[in-house]
Amino acid sequence: MRPPLKYDAWKESDPSARKSSDLDHVLACFRKLREGITSSNSTDEFAISAYETSVEACLQAENFAELLKSLSQLVSVMYVASGQHLDAPRRGEMTGYYLLYLICYTPSTSPHPNASDIIRIYGSLPDRIQSHPRVHVALRVFRALHRDVDYVALRKVWEEESAEGGFGMVFLKLLLPKIRTRVFTILSKSYYTYPESDLRRALIIPDSNEFGTFVEERFGKDGVEQRVVKGVVNLRVPKKRG
Repeated sequence: MRPPLKYDAWKESDPSARKSSDLDHVLACFRKLREGITSSNSTDEFAISAYETSVEACLQAENFAELLKSLSQLVSVMYVASGQHLDAPRRGEMTGYYLLYLICYTPSTSPHPNASDIIRIYGSLPDRIQSHPRVHVALRVFRALHRDVDYVALRKVWEEESAEGGFGMVFLKLLLPKIRTRVFTILSKSYYTYPESDLRRALIIPDSNEFGTFVEERFGKDGVEQRVVKGVVNLRVPKKRG
């Protein structure tokens, strides 16, 4: 069975019966298929479809190493090579995923992406791809992070992508730890106190238990009761004047 068919079979299977290793085998088969396509320099409809399906499988498995291999070859090489003779309906979607990968999957502790790479790739895209909704989502995330974390804009993107339930959430979830740390630092420098409900929205923490864990990590277990009182969070304690 070809890898795309194996992936289709996995998608149609009962979610409760799936094993974590099922997709590992599918991804291994896709890797071999991609190697064969690359070695033959093929950029026909089948080759592009195989790479696009590989991207989907990698996103389902949240295998970011294989995802980068699929996306970089697909977006930077195959779409460009086939652009003159083949219409690729999913090019905008896949390009948006590639940009989101580069924006969200950063190895450093900083939430700020490499601006020069994003601008260079975006500038090289045809106008119709630049205007694709998936590419627009990636640019909104990029701009929000580039402004030293515009948490209002990020929360809006998060809510929209969460409602849609697509693959965009796979990337956005990668940003959460760094976003929350940066936003908490910004708010703590600007305010002594902050309403708990507003803070949870700014930090994108809808779950109360998760919020409790977050503040406990910042204030210590014994400090939570002193710093979170009647729906208000004491972000910092005023220094006593001597």
